Order: sequence, then C-alpha cells, then structure tokens
Amino acid sequence: MTSGISSPSLERLVAGDAEALLRHAEEHVHEAGNGAEEIRTWLVADGAAGAPFRPLYYKAVAGWYTGIGLGTWDMDAAR
Repeated sequence: MTSGISSPSLERLVAGDAEALLRHAEEHVHEAGNGAEEIRTWLVADGAAGAPFRPLYYKAVAGWYTGIGLGTWDMDAAR
C-alpha cells in the first residue's frame, strides 16, 4: 500500500477489490474477535461511496487484537 499503512483490510479497500475484502472479512475477522467486526461497516461505506478509498491513519492495538483506522473516499474520482 502506498500510504505505508499496514492493514490487510485497508489494503483491500485501497485496491478497490470488494470481493477480496468480503472474503477476508468472512474468513479472518473471527480471528481478531468482536472488535474487528467493524470491517462490515467499512464494506457498506465503500459500496455507498462508489469512489476510491484513501487511508489516513492506522494504528495496530495488540491488546485489542485489532486496530484503529481512519480513511476517506475520493468522491471526485468516483468509480
């Protein structure tokens, strides 16, 4: 990912590969516990935006088995 943010979910959002993100959510979210369920919210937001995603910040939080991520969608470059 060009932003330097390392998160498999955010990398899939940046790539614009909704199918890969959905597969990742279905197959791996349970490994991170309930805190990672918000990926489904990111999926809905990505579909509603219909624009390229750009990550702004990501911080892994090991004690939570998840992380904190912020991003935006470039509405001027809608898909």
